[in-house]
Amino acid sequence: MLYLLDMINGKNKQKPPLIVLFGATGDLSQKKIFPAFSSLYDKGELPHNSRVIGVSRRPWSTVEFHDFLKSKSHVSTSFLNILEYVEVDFEIGRGYDYLSKQVSLLAKNREVIVYLSLAPNHFSQVVKSLRKSKILHRGKVKLLLEKPFGVDEKSACSLNRFLLSFLSHSQIYRIDHYLGKTSVQAMMRVHESSTSLRQIISNKTVESVTISLLEAKGIDGRGVSYDNVGAFRDVGQNHILEMLASLLAEYPHRVSANSWHDARAVVLEALLPPSKTCELARRGQYEGYEHEKGVAYKSETETAFEVITGFSKGELLGIPVIFQAGKMMGETRASVRIVFKESSGLPREIEFSIQPKPRVIIRINDGSEEVIELSPQEAYENILIDVLRGERRHFVGSREIQAAWRYSDKVVSCWNKVLLERYSQSHPFFPL
Repeated sequence: MLYLLDMINGKNKQKPPLIVLFGATGDLSQKKIFPAFSSLYDKGELPHNSRVIGVSRRPWSTVEFHDFLKSKSHVSTSFLNILEYVEVDFEIGRGYDYLSKQVSLLAKNREVIVYLSLAPNHFSQVVKSLRKSKILHRGKVKLLLEKPFGVDEKSACSLNRFLLSFLSHSQIYRIDHYLGKTSVQAMMRVHESSTSLRQIISNKTVESVTISLLEAKGIDGRGVSYDNVGAFRDVGQNHILEMLASLLAEYPHRVSANSWHDARAVVLEALLPPSKTCELARRGQYEGYEHEKGVAYKSETETAFEVITGFSKGELLGIPVIFQAGKMMGETRASVRIVFKESSGLPREIEFSIQPKPRVIIRINDGSEEVIELSPQEAYENILIDVLRGERRHFVGSREIQAAWRYSDKVVSCWNKVLLERYSQSHPFFPL
């Protein structure tokens, strides 16, 4: 019961939250967000006098929404007691007046948190309506935005400018849930507790860095949205680049949200120009993808990629950095792996395993290994705890998001020069 313990110790003076979740009937809300809310509530880490308003376009009552959620998600009956539903059609702007009344009614002695789990093309329209209805304003209201933040560098910068025209930096929480993964947070904690990690990573000691994000499943019914994005923009632009930046960031001597945002941005800004990267890239599409519902006829969208890149300057110059990701891979595995040169006098490898289990594995040259098990707490639970505490370093900064999109836009712009390979279980994209 971290929230209660913090209150007893005088560490947390935050009010209990009123969370307003847009996209409440969406797949992410069903599978990740509401189960995280429910788990924290049942453990006492989300105060029992909190309130949650689920917002979506479906013309339902709160009881109907509860029935839907119970059939689709793992939530407790006790959590449902603090959850109500409000219908808002954000495309035509209907329902905001009633939502505003409900927020005003429930916001007394609570901190308002607005959470947008929506497609990025809806962000601006919804935020404008929330501003007009006076739910969002400069002050203590917190705004959470699910990835992707924009669809390219231009749209991300435009959205940033719009939000900062009436909100402060401290109110905005851009989510990349991989920054909520305990293994990724462990990298940052190592940086904060000791300078040793960054000191041992240089072109004198490191043979390669590989970041992998492999999934056993396919696109899981996301045909329409996925086919317009592809694997690199789906997981490369965000999860993979954030893992890289968290690993290689220079330790910020003044540990704060902004210093971490800038430190990660510096890493991304130093990546090699993608035109050269595309010469060392592979793209793949799993057999049967073109028959998935919502996928365009003869689609050339990639469902897997391998990108070999590196850095343009500094002590990281010359280190091969390998990004690997894909769907229908036969396994689910996510990790960050550093291979050291034999001459370095260091362990052969250090692996930060994210999936299937959060752990740090240190492999010694003699074949032995040391395994450090990490907390299995879900990323979305960590994210919500950070938001309640006003902790923003595990969220993405504006400079960081711009650097990530700048690199990704250039990679995708040269994708047409990279042959699209077909792969299957019998002909895997990555050698076994």
